[in-house]
Amino acid sequence: MLRSIDRRLVLAALITLTVAITFWMGSRIPNLNEKALMGGDAEIELLGFDVVFAIEPDDSFIERVVYTTVNWMDTNKRGMTFGVVLAACLMTLLTLFERKRLKNGFANALMGTVVGAPLGVCVNCAAPIAKGLHAAGARLEMTLAAMISSPTLNVIVLTMLFALFPWYMVATKLALTVAVILVVVPIAVRLLFKHDELIKAAQTSLPGEEGAVCEIPIGGPGAETSHPGTRWTTASMWVARTFAKHLWYIVRTTVPLMILAGFLGSLAIVALPWDTMTEMLPDDKSGKLLVMATMAGIAVIGTFLPVPIAFDVIVVAVLLAAGMPVKYAMVLLFTLGIFSIYSFQIIWKYISKRVAVALYTVIVVLGMGAGVGGHYISVWDENRQRQAMYDVLLNTDEAPVRPTITVPAGRDDGPLVADLQAAARVGEAVPVAQAGITVERIAFEPRTGAPAQRMFERLDGAALGIDEPSPFSLLRQISPRYWGRGIATGDVHNDGWPDVVMAADNLSVKGLSLYANRQGKGFVKQKISLPLLRDLEVVTVALVDLDNDGWLDIFVSAIRGGNHILYNRDGRFPAESAVSLPDTGAVVAAGVAFGDVDGDGDLDIVLGNWTIGSLHRSDPGQPAQSRNALLIQEDDGTFTKRDLEHYPGETLATMLTDINGDGALDLVVANDFNEPDVFYFGDGQGNFREIDKESGIVPHSTTSSMSIANADIDNDLVPELYIAQIAKGEGAGFAKKMADAVKGCEDLAETAARERCIETMTLNVAVDRSRSKRDTSLCMAIEEPVYREDCMALHVLWTARREKERRLCAMIPARRQDIKAVCNDIFSPHVPYDAATLRRAVPQVEMYNVLLDPAEDGKFVDRAVDLGIAVTGWSWNAKFADLDNDEWQDLYVANGMYPRAEQESNFFFRNQGGGTFVDRTEDSGLEDFRATGAYSYVDFDGDGDLDIISLPVQGAVRVFRNAAAGGNSLMVALRDERGNRFGIGSKVIVRYADGIRAQIREIQAGGGFISFDAPVAH
Repeated sequence: MLRSIDRRLVLAALITLTVAITFWMGSRIPNLNEKALMGGDAEIELLGFDVVFAIEPDDSFIERVVYTTVNWMDTNKRGMTFGVVLAACLMTLLTLFERKRLKNGFANALMGTVVGAPLGVCVNCAAPIAKGLHAAGARLEMTLAAMISSPTLNVIVLTMLFALFPWYMVATKLALTVAVILVVVPIAVRLLFKHDELIKAAQTSLPGEEGAVCEIPIGGPGAETSHPGTRWTTASMWVARTFAKHLWYIVRTTVPLMILAGFLGSLAIVALPWDTMTEMLPDDKSGKLLVMATMAGIAVIGTFLPVPIAFDVIVVAVLLAAGMPVKYAMVLLFTLGIFSIYSFQIIWKYISKRVAVALYTVIVVLGMGAGVGGHYISVWDENRQRQAMYDVLLNTDEAPVRPTITVPAGRDDGPLVADLQAAARVGEAVPVAQAGITVERIAFEPRTGAPAQRMFERLDGAALGIDEPSPFSLLRQISPRYWGRGIATGDVHNDGWPDVVMAADNLSVKGLSLYANRQGKGFVKQKISLPLLRDLEVVTVALVDLDNDGWLDIFVSAIRGGNHILYNRDGRFPAESAVSLPDTGAVVAAGVAFGDVDGDGDLDIVLGNWTIGSLHRSDPGQPAQSRNALLIQEDDGTFTKRDLEHYPGETLATMLTDINGDGALDLVVANDFNEPDVFYFGDGQGNFREIDKESGIVPHSTTSSMSIANADIDNDLVPELYIAQIAKGEGAGFAKKMADAVKGCEDLAETAARERCIETMTLNVAVDRSRSKRDTSLCMAIEEPVYREDCMALHVLWTARREKERRLCAMIPARRQDIKAVCNDIFSPHVPYDAATLRRAVPQVEMYNVLLDPAEDGKFVDRAVDLGIAVTGWSWNAKFADLDNDEWQDLYVANGMYPRAEQESNFFFRNQGGGTFVDRTEDSGLEDFRATGAYSYVDFDGDGDLDIISLPVQGAVRVFRNAAAGGNSLMVALRDERGNRFGIGSKVIVRYADGIRAQIREIQAGGGFISFDAPVAH
């Protein structure tokens, strides 16, 4: 019963409420929302999310344990602090109540659930709260229920469960969790323990006369009849003194055990890491006894580990996606997070040893039961879904008809090229003293209109004549189709205006599209009638002069279609101009770079190969056909293939550039999916030597590398090397930059296109979720037969990969070769990792990009964090350019993973005088929430500033016209009559302000993700 006008109660309640709201709004809800947004893509460590000390392969066992403990403490510091402080608050608050204890154990457990579920803290953080409640006299049922329900029944965690797991796994976890809280806890307390003894133990555990915590006797009649709560001053002093005593009591009784629990948990998980645990799991052929023993071991470990909140959901989602059988995953999903060694210690020491042992034992047993039940339900559900797949894919007489897309063929190249060259820009000769060199000058077009409020004007490509179709297709669920389309810019017609070539949609029209620039006023599609292109699913396109005739040729790489050159014949591409390059066996060359590596005056080609990507099996190594290759151009124009010495990786970008200043082209290879990036020094004669870890030249690189840029960002004439990856940093900050995927559709100008975009994004997101939930019912709900078949074929693919059953690929009909071939690629021969090679590899970092700044000793220092460009999202393509003509190169990053439910915008970071970068995405007009992989910098309107043409994965081409008036600019295009006609790899230096200031640009053909810029220095 509440004492009237007790100001202590008001103050204690306000403090408790303030502590709770501050934690929820400032930390817990944003952090959980971020984890919910990222789902199974959230970055995890062995026992937490945050990293203070990165664990390296060469670290000793003790170092790993210590680093994991520190990382665990860093992950839990906010939740643990909240748990300790809230426990002291609740003890202070409950001191002011007379106890009205419910005798019904079930009712007490239900009350504890009502208290615990909204807290949203892990079971470790809830342990001090439970300790405080118990010390203040709460019933044991309520105490335990609050501790268990907090991490398991939080609404955001439940949302993640439903989004990431099959229905039967969610139902099993929730049913057993509720059973533990509302059935096991009350029955155990009633049958095994005497409540009065526990209350007595709780009271006597307080420090009595030496530092009594409970100043008001529990439930004593007439207690504190003259209490100090009638005046604000005395009430404040009482609350402060009592809270301090309670806080010290909670700290000294729980914090040492907390640190010990973190150490013990780290010791366990370092001894048996998640990947090792997964590799050791026996299959059904090993016998039921061994399987049950393994499940028991996993249950013991899962119940032991002191994991942070939501870690159980995310780590099991990752393990399940990596192929962990349901029976083992279900054990972990239930046992992780519901209890821990820390909870066990608190109960053992301060409540009852029998309670601690009983709870641990029951959870282990129920965890095994969850595994057994989950296994049999999953087998039944899998058989049911396989029958549905069979009915749709093989029990159908006729193949469904895919909607036809009408695509304009474009203008015939003859008349078009004649018109373009008739209106060509003509250069004015500039006198030059040096013999053998001629210089021509072309004035920029005048900038029209007043300076715009934003740097860039956003346009749909159709407004400028780039009207590329982008029909709906569920095939965008799998790579490389979810990358989008490759793009390249350059003056194809030698008329002084840069043109655009891009891979066609491929899902409706094969080949590529060439858009000729109409004197800066827009574009017109040029017809290319090449039989070779008819059936090619082109991904990578580049514009480079490979035969040194002064005309930019087109390089293409197609999905299972090889690599080819379309030689430019005076702005046209006749059938006889197509030449196929030596076959490497890869699915596609995603990371392509060009340069004269042997110094003979013609361009050679680096093929960064890719095969299977995210569908990679859990087997170590990569498919043999992913090995990268070097194509050396011979004197007769043919190419000779050389394999690059290194293990194969899924390469997304390569760059040829001189990184050590010796005048020879070096090579950087960016590999996705954990394969280390590779750095080579070139000798100028076509040979490359790997830079290893022992040299210390490169401190580390990225893990999921997708893009490479080499640029001088501080104008000291020494370029820096930037490698971008999935870089979302740590904590909840990045979640604020994300939005619902359909937001990217809202900016489309055309109503029909906008509605179609929203519809397709919604369905694609739903199908993507059905993959993690292993639910084909959504496929059956799709009305269009062709899309229903797409959905089912994808589920066969995902099931074959998950279950490691190649025979399932036969369920995909021959008419669906686009998916059947991917399924078979999953099981292609792998090249196992060589341990010695991996030990030599450059170390990797996760969730942050790397900016390698050359030091005077020839080594590199990573400055990405210091400069503010370490966190850029799911970064496909990141390149530097001076976009505001202020002499400092800025950074634009193409972002987003299609078809996820939440997307980040592309990012624009403005260079602040070479010292740091500032995010100016929204202010500049470059915000775009459609997932985008490729873009190209190009001054298409000839006014001296760089525009951006980007290719979102779904929907219309996006053009950002640079509308910022002011600033000086110079563009330099090279033509070398002796060889390497466009000067690829050349460096252009401009000195000004009486030689005090200078800038350097390298003319590059590589580095970006399936993106190439015109060979011009800006």
